[in-house]
Amino acid sequence: DGGGNDILICDAAMFPGCSTTCTTAGSSKNMTCQTIVQKATDEAKQLMIQDSMSGVHDVIYFFYPHIPDAGPGGAGFTEILDYSEPLAKQLCDSASSLTSGKTFCHFVDLVQPFMAAGGDKNPANFAADGIHPSQAGQNIIAKEIFNVMKTNCIGMTASDAMKNGCTCSSM
Repeated sequence: DGGGNDILICDAAMFPGCSTTCTTAGSSKNMTCQTIVQKATDEAKQLMIQDSMSGVHDVIYFFYPHIPDAGPGGAGFTEILDYSEPLAKQLCDSASSLTSGKTFCHFVDLVQPFMAAGGDKNPANFAADGIHPSQAGQNIIAKEIFNVMKTNCIGMTASDAMKNGCTCSSM
C-alpha cells in the first residue's frame, strides 16, 4: 500500500523523534522524514524487483489518502504524504524498466476518491487511530483497486472479465 505505515508510523528506534517531527509542518523538508520516505521507497523498489523474479506480472500500488489531522501539529501528515506520493508514483511508473518488462505497476492515488467521500474531514473513512481506513475507507480502496483490475484485466478469467465488463484486448 505504498509504505504508508513506514512513513506515518515511523520506527522511533531507528529514527529518534520521528513520531513528532514527521507529523508537523515542515516535515517534507526535514532530513529525517526525507530519509524515512527514501528508505520506504528503496524497500518498495527491492520488493518490486524480487516480485518480478518470482513471476509477478502486475502490481497494484495504492498510495495513502490524506488522513485526519492527528491533534496539534498533525498537518505534517498531509505534507509528508504529498511529498512522498510523486516518489512512489515514479517508482511504480518505472517498474517495467526496473524489471526488464517482467512486471508492470498500476498506481492508485487515493487522495481524490477519499476527497469525494468527505476527505480527511470525514472520520467515517478512518479507524479510531486516524491512520488506518475504516470499513467505509476500505470500501473506497477496494473499489479503486477493482477498477484498475477491470481496466487492466488483472486476476480475471476470461468469463469473469466479460461478466465484470472488462474490455481488454489481451483476453
